[in-house]
Amino acid sequence: SPLEEGPIASSSLDVACYNSILHGYCKASKREDMHSAVKLFQAMKTETPIEINTGSSFFVIPPMPDIISYASLLNCYGKLGMASEAEKLINSMMSVGTTTRKPLETDPPEPTIACYISTMQAFENSFDRDAPARALALLQRLESIGQDSENKRDKRSRRSNRMPNRIIYNYALRCMSKHGRGEEAEKILNMFNKAHPNCNGPDIYAYALALRAWERVGKINPKMAAERAEKLFIEMKNLSSEGYLPPLEL
Repeated sequence: SPLEEGPIASSSLDVACYNSILHGYCKASKREDMHSAVKLFQAMKTETPIEINTGSSFFVIPPMPDIISYASLLNCYGKLGMASEAEKLINSMMSVGTTTRKPLETDPPEPTIACYISTMQAFENSFDRDAPARALALLQRLESIGQDSENKRDKRSRRSNRMPNRIIYNYALRCMSKHGRGEEAEKILNMFNKAHPNCNGPDIYAYALALRAWERVGKINPKMAAERAEKLFIEMKNLSSEGYLPPLEL
């Protein structure tokens, strides 16, 4: 019979089924489910046969993961604050666009905005002390790559996907807010303003996240935090009076 001749190869169309399972593990948000998700993802990457037991046991060779597979795993990492794992995976995806060799079928896909957001969430939810610094480093790397793409006027390149948009800046600010990193939050605000000048820059939510970062700094250095928060608030009031921010509410 066919089952005795060896593992059954999956069709590339079957990847949607495997992605549904990965998504289910992510919805559970438990460590044991995370381990199952990683195990399934690795089996897909290496096309390792998976045993299926429905009364009689047989093996199926899973399809290669696609961008949705990668995004689902990064979503898992983001929810559980697994910053190192997310960073390693996003770096492997980003490295594809920097090589001059011909792409291989086994190469990971280039990351989308959703992939970067999940990585920023992993830094935000991480207990690593250096997570904010690594989040800032990723944002700076994205800006550098995006600027390089603009300088080369390579409008057709998928590398333009790496140019940070407003959502990525806000998620980086969320990380700084949660970890109480006021200096880094203000630095991101400045980066945000330069990348998206005038009315396209930081909104009231972005400034509020920076203020919240200084609020948390206040538990350690209340005098300095109060001074910096007041200075930032005055800047917000000026921007509001100039029409760049909406009227400040109580």
